[in-house]
Amino acid sequence: MFQTNPLFSFREVAKWSPESGKALLFMAYLMTPILQPQLFQRMVMARDTAQLKRSFGYAAILCLGIELCMLWIAMMVLVDRPGPEADKIMRHIVDTYTYPGFKGLLGIGIIALSMSTADSVLNSCAVIIANDILPPLGLQKQSLLNAARWATLVLGTLGLVMVLSTRDLLQLLVGAANFYVPSVAPAPMLMAVFGFQTSSRVVLIAMGAGATAAAACLFYFTNIHSFFPTMLANMITMLCLHYLLGEPGGWQKPDPTSPVALERAARIQRWQWRLKTIKSFKLYPYLQQNLPQNEDFYFFFGLYTVAATYVAFYAIGTSDIKAYQGIYKGIYHATLFATTAFLTFPIWPSTLKNSRFMALFWPLGIGTLFFFTGTLLVIMSRYHHVQVMIMMMNLLMAVLLLHWPLAIFLAFSGTYAAVFFFMRYTGSVLPLSALGSVQMIYCVLLFVSLALKGKQVYRGLVISHAQLKEDNSLANQMFLTTMRHQAQLQQEVSLRPLQAAGYTESWETSQRPLPKNPTRAQLMASNTGLQQHIYELDTFNRHLQQLLHLAREPIHLVVECIDLDALWQDVQRTIYQHNQATKVILQYHASTKLLQGDRSKIGRLLRTAIAYAEAYPNTQRPVLLYIDDTQLAYPIMSIPGYIKRVQALCMMITTEITPPRLKQWYLGSVDHVSLQSFQDVGELPLAYNQQIVAAHYGAAEIISTATGVTQVYVFPEDVRAVRPPTMDQHQVAPSLKIIPETAQPVEQVFVQQVLAETPMDRKLLEKAIQLIKQPKVGSQRDTAILTYLHPMAVASILLTYTRDADTLLAALLHDTIDTTRLSSHCIALHFNPVVKRIVEGVSSVDSRLNSFKKIQLSDQEIMLKLVEEKDERVLYVKLADRLHHIRMMESHLACMQQERLAEETLKLYVPLATHLGLKLIAEELRQRCTKSTSLV
Repeated sequence: MFQTNPLFSFREVAKWSPESGKALLFMAYLMTPILQPQLFQRMVMARDTAQLKRSFGYAAILCLGIELCMLWIAMMVLVDRPGPEADKIMRHIVDTYTYPGFKGLLGIGIIALSMSTADSVLNSCAVIIANDILPPLGLQKQSLLNAARWATLVLGTLGLVMVLSTRDLLQLLVGAANFYVPSVAPAPMLMAVFGFQTSSRVVLIAMGAGATAAAACLFYFTNIHSFFPTMLANMITMLCLHYLLGEPGGWQKPDPTSPVALERAARIQRWQWRLKTIKSFKLYPYLQQNLPQNEDFYFFFGLYTVAATYVAFYAIGTSDIKAYQGIYKGIYHATLFATTAFLTFPIWPSTLKNSRFMALFWPLGIGTLFFFTGTLLVIMSRYHHVQVMIMMMNLLMAVLLLHWPLAIFLAFSGTYAAVFFFMRYTGSVLPLSALGSVQMIYCVLLFVSLALKGKQVYRGLVISHAQLKEDNSLANQMFLTTMRHQAQLQQEVSLRPLQAAGYTESWETSQRPLPKNPTRAQLMASNTGLQQHIYELDTFNRHLQQLLHLAREPIHLVVECIDLDALWQDVQRTIYQHNQATKVILQYHASTKLLQGDRSKIGRLLRTAIAYAEAYPNTQRPVLLYIDDTQLAYPIMSIPGYIKRVQALCMMITTEITPPRLKQWYLGSVDHVSLQSFQDVGELPLAYNQQIVAAHYGAAEIISTATGVTQVYVFPEDVRAVRPPTMDQHQVAPSLKIIPETAQPVEQVFVQQVLAETPMDRKLLEKAIQLIKQPKVGSQRDTAILTYLHPMAVASILLTYTRDADTLLAALLHDTIDTTRLSSHCIALHFNPVVKRIVEGVSSVDSRLNSFKKIQLSDQEIMLKLVEEKDERVLYVKLADRLHHIRMMESHLACMQQERLAEETLKLYVPLATHLGLKLIAEELRQRCTKSTSLV
């Protein structure tokens, strides 16, 4: 049956001998993982899991090296003396390959190895008997040390008797395994892993039942293998005795905060992430990731393929070329065509260079040229060593050019296709008898493993380089923003003396010595001038503080809707690609899966926080990422006694067993960022994390203890509910120096009308108009020329009802705080405190007193702010602003927006205008809003 297989011929395979069967059994015994007593004792002696992993990892590497040396020695002996007898191999090695002196060292080493192993086993078994077996059975009659000594003596004597009674080492090992493995390892350990707990005496009795079952199978029921009956006897006895004796324990779920539960949860979540990655796998994007970044790769790939293929042609003998003439010519012409295509890639038309075509052509070309063609050449040359070496180099190149899973898939599929094609085309079996030396196969495997490892390291370096490039770009951007703010700050400081020059005369007048008997009017005049200068200096100081705040916080946000599941997938992918041993447990308790914020910055915050928590000293637990709902609170200065509350997400990264208790609400970052002082360079990323949270108007807290560290980051669910869009535009605050603009015809008419009807200072009026003509945030200069017509229209509406200069100036400046980076202190420096007060009352943001941050207000909060307003001039400006919006809404707003604006106006602004006695404004608002709602 086997000889009819078309793929292989087993005529040269020898029949199995009893010695071969024993060798296979011995190999299976050595390959079976067994938790031996000495290994368990060393595990218990470890300081922590990290030390245990390191020690067993180093031991595994050393054992692998020793086993490879043993295989090499066995291959040498097999070549030198084929078919040796098993009990004479060691004598042959000693007599043939050693010299006097080394033989003694070899003997001493073997004896020392045996004594060390026996000593470790005897010690661990004696300790187990003295501490874990005798006390539960009530047989402890003396001290533990004496019990361990007697146990060592008894066990050593029994072992010596068993060794002297037989000369078959394999029989001893298999016999011991038949008792130990099914009686001790599977049932109690597996049941403990799955949560079954019982007493020590139940476990010992169950082990005794298993040993009895093993003895029965070995000496009486010899035709039954002892493994499964022994394990069943152990398990049944344990379960029955546990419930019959009423022992505490049973099937229990592990504590969620226990290390075992945390490790299990981290492993489950990692597999869930892998399954999600597999389910979301898309072939075309994956193939796109394998494309070279530079077109030169295609040219050099073609050169390498030409050299490798045509060098391989010369390794094929003349007889083989004649025997496979058709295959030879086909490979020759197909390779010439494919390599020419790659060599001429730079002159391809752009339609063929598109990534969709190349995403398929690139891996198919590699699979065909490297593996399909390479395998055919290897078979035609009857496994010539040069062909095998070229095939190995092709595999190495494929792993370097492609992702290693795709390279391995192409290697297997191309090889199988070549073998299938060869047998179908020639009708003959593979010439396996010509297969070369085993050393070449090991060399191929070695190079493949090195290539895979090199590819993995290369991909890690690529990812690190991309992240470093992104971080460097962000750092450069922040540096340029900071430099721009510093330059403006220097300009402001230099402008202040020039601006103060106008006050020189009044200042000198105020500093003149008073007469000996000053009048009351003279005293009041001197005091008023001094207070005026103090106010100006204080306002200018606040303006400079706001500029300093901009220089300290140059972070701008790119706000978008973030799917938290997708964000976590990206964070996991980046973390696991850098460190496969990372263990992160996600506990998501929030009610929403969406977040409005800066995706890249929040993702970087999570990566940095997890990396810092994982590297935190004195903790080996998995990192816990706990996400839950909470609230952020913001005190609003413009509404006395009012606190703005918004829904928020708390992201808690901790290495503690249980996370700290979540607060009901957190105070949002609205003033200067109070960064915690860090003492180490490794803690600097946490400072940037706090800046990211502060830019989102969130809250941050770092809690360090002796057992771990907890990082708390709170983000508003919708950052636009608190952070105005103007805070995220790359524009510095308007300077005290205003750039003049060319006067428009509409502006000239407006200026003449205001100067004719009011006692307005012409310089102040022109300054206000020039200020509102400055570009708004996010707009170009030509767009700003159109937007400044709105405040002029609002001021024109107010000319009908008031002649107050401050009110008209505030009408011109009423939306500067909302639409620009202009601060209220800058308005006070340009004009006066009254204008500043009116503009602050009209704005839709809460301009902070001690920082540059502004808080966005909702429509309800704006109305609450107006209700609390005591100055009627603020209400006048607000009504005029609403009237102009109503006049323009038909040409600027959609139907639904018009309806909402009209309903709000009828409900709130019409009664307000009636209350203030502005009957014309109230009537016009009512008529336009009623018409709009009826049309909708």
